Amino acid sequence: MTDESATPQTSTEPAFGPFESIASDALERLVRARMRTPPSLIVVDGRSGSGKSTFAALLSQLIGATVVATDDIAWHLHPTEWADEMLEGVIGPWSRAEPVHYTPPGWLRMGRPGQIEVPTGVDLIIEGVGAG
Repeated sequence: MTDESATPQTSTEPAFGPFESIASDALERLVRARMRTPPSLIVVDGRSGSGKSTFAALLSQLIGATVVATDDIAWHLHPTEWADEMLEGVIGPWSRAEPVHYTPPGWLRMGRPGQIEVPTGVDLIIEGVGAG
């Protein structure tokens, strides 16, 4: 049964798909085959609600990577400020083989406890809208 009064959905977004389901072990092999010399940086980007965090968490379990969410860096920052914070506070030290112990400015300003930590020598997954 269809609703004749329903307005058709239109979108300016490009078409995507078709999708194919694969097993976790096949995903691990697929990703590892594309990784360069360790450690590797993997970026998971996409629309809100598209499963980025879920995918990044699964992938991190499969390959032993650390996940950093753009939402954590961007928390209480202007939307244009988080990319530099990610580069300077997380990706920069990680790429120099330094351990990451980073407290984003929004965390300091709002009294949020803790910090983002990434040990040396591990693969790094950055996930979030605009991560790419």
